[in-house]
Amino acid sequence: MKFSYKLLFTLIIAAFIMMALPEAADAQCAMCKAVAESNQNAKGEQHFGANLNNAILYLMAVPYVVLTFLAFLFFKKEIMAKVGKVFNF
Repeated sequence: MKFSYKLLFTLIIAAFIMMALPEAADAQCAMCKAVAESNQNAKGEQHFGANLNNAILYLMAVPYVVLTFLAFLFFKKEIMAKVGKVFNF
């Protein structure tokens, strides 16, 4: 039981560190970066690739949100089962 709380605490701390350092989250692959860089005009403005990195981060975040929600439901079920044993539900 102690292991699961340590793991959960470690994951929460890691999530806070990742949220505190968003500039380190450059999620572009090599091909996406090449497309974004080649799509600049003479002034250095990007047309197509302006929000490409944000789109990649959004697509990457969706599975983590779903897994977090499922983990929340699982732990809620476990906690409610323990509370039920204590209070004889």
